[in-house]
Amino acid sequence: MDCTQTEWLSNKEYLELFHKKVVSQRIPLSGSIDLTWKCNLNCAHCYIKRSANTQQNARRELNTSQWINIIDEVTDAGCISFLITGGEPLIRKDFAEIYTHAKTNGLLVTIFTNGTLINKDILELFKDLPPRTVEITLYGATPETYEKITGSREAFDQCMHGIHQLLEANIQTKLKTILMSFNFKEFHAIMKIADDLNLDFRFDADIFPGLGGNMDPLNVRINPREAVEIEFSVKKRHEQWFELFNRMDNISIPDTLYNCGTGCSTFHIDPYGNLQPCLMVNSLTYNILKGSFFKGWHNVIPGIKEKKASKDFKCRTCDKIHLCGFCPPFFKMETGAEETPSEFLCEIGHCRYEKLKSIYAMESRGADHA
Repeated sequence: MDCTQTEWLSNKEYLELFHKKVVSQRIPLSGSIDLTWKCNLNCAHCYIKRSANTQQNARRELNTSQWINIIDEVTDAGCISFLITGGEPLIRKDFAEIYTHAKTNGLLVTIFTNGTLINKDILELFKDLPPRTVEITLYGATPETYEKITGSREAFDQCMHGIHQLLEANIQTKLKTILMSFNFKEFHAIMKIADDLNLDFRFDADIFPGLGGNMDPLNVRINPREAVEIEFSVKKRHEQWFELFNRMDNISIPDTLYNCGTGCSTFHIDPYGNLQPCLMVNSLTYNILKGSFFKGWHNVIPGIKEKKASKDFKCRTCDKIHLCGFCPPFFKMETGAEETPSEFLCEIGHCRYEKLKSIYAMESRGADHA
């Protein structure tokens, strides 16, 4: 019997059609949950600990059955990619039960953790039901730096031990760091740890205020120029920015204020059941416990795409908009308004633009002399 399929779509064509369907039908393809806001560390840059009394609010955190019901709802709605973060998610005693339910529902689960609480039980869980990846934040390359950032000198060795245990168990693991005043001079030592372990590594310097408006985390930001110098010292990162720089003229800027996937194909849920378009957008929230994920996703969250940028919004005419990390909720957290840019991000964009223009000029001169 002959196959009736006469022409197969290419991978690119298939993904384009898939993306169009996701956008047109508003399928919540990717979601994240803060399983808890509790943590065993006390980081200087943390946007949570300075945002709420986590000990008091811990009594209101969703219980096991509530999280399981939510996981069922987001799975039924079409979610595929699922991030479990916090706080420190492994601190919850019911982590294994919640994680197991997400995995058995068929979700591709990623875990964000500080790596200090990896133990035999967690390893056995991950061996039986492997996560898509475990992503660990490496705050420094020495116990001294860890103590300055996290308040715990022991956390460095605990984290490194956790990383090695995951690798010995063949669990997919990635590393990342956040550049700040306490660790930026150790950046290359941090990256070397990742390179020596042959692990994917990412980083940024985008520290933002506490979710409740506390500005203390900004005290540990590094100078934008120093951040960009570090960024361009990494060949892969440098090449990614240059590739984008060469495409910028062909990238259109819509009149909507939010131009990412937030609220269209992505969502975030905090430890108390509040559904938001993303972690930082708290102007549109819906508590799932008062209804359902379906109601919140279809009746409240779409409002994010109805927000239009004003005609005098200066970011719309800025030639560095694709280089700065443009993010209206980031702006609002820092300046109080979605259309009042963060000076920090503006300077980051300006420094990247200067670097890229210089690189472009050098390559053009090289081509002329070839």
